[in-house]
Amino acid sequence: IPGNHKLDFKLYTERILIRSAPLADVKQEYVWDDLVEAVVHEKVVEFEHHNPFREKPTDWRVRPLLLLCEEGRWYLIALTDKGPRPLHFALWRIRALKVTKDYFEYPDSFRSETYLSRPVGSLDDAGKIQVLLRFKKHLSELLYEREWFPQQKVKQRNDGRLDLSFETTPHFRLMSLILNWGADVEVIRPTSLRRELVEHIAAIQGVYR
Repeated sequence: IPGNHKLDFKLYTERILIRSAPLADVKQEYVWDDLVEAVVHEKVVEFEHHNPFREKPTDWRVRPLLLLCEEGRWYLIALTDKGPRPLHFALWRIRALKVTKDYFEYPDSFRSETYLSRPVGSLDDAGKIQVLLRFKKHLSELLYEREWFPQQKVKQRNDGRLDLSFETTPHFRLMSLILNWGADVEVIRPTSLRRELVEHIAAIQGVYR
């Protein structure tokens, strides 16, 4: 874990959760240090978030609940004024972070494992996206035998490959599922998801150099 922080172990396990080994350190160390302070001491933070699913960065004022390492990368889970459900923010996309002097009351009802065990959660502040995945023809039986995503559509191409299209929000399981299919699938759209996948694969390659 980046930095040196002496934390109460109970608080540590509740508010800093590692579900898979980090593939790389947080590049902006100040971001990590400041977020640890904010999560532990229940301080409101402000930052600029560069989301690949949006053309321009967005400004946020949030109440941080959890630092999470999922699929090898670090995320902040925080409450916002956009609704009652916490949102996920990728740490490597956070810029101009500021820990304010404002405190908030940490919700007693929030439990990290309970929250993360719910159906698909949004990775960032993005809305729904239209996804098109193209599979090699030997996976046709696999695609037809079950519903992978609600309201999915499967179409076989003239060359035997299959297109799987659906609408969803970006989430951990989507990226994990695509990686599990390996070279047998290609992300056709959106281009933002292709970029996200390229970044993730590059991080994995960096481990084995």
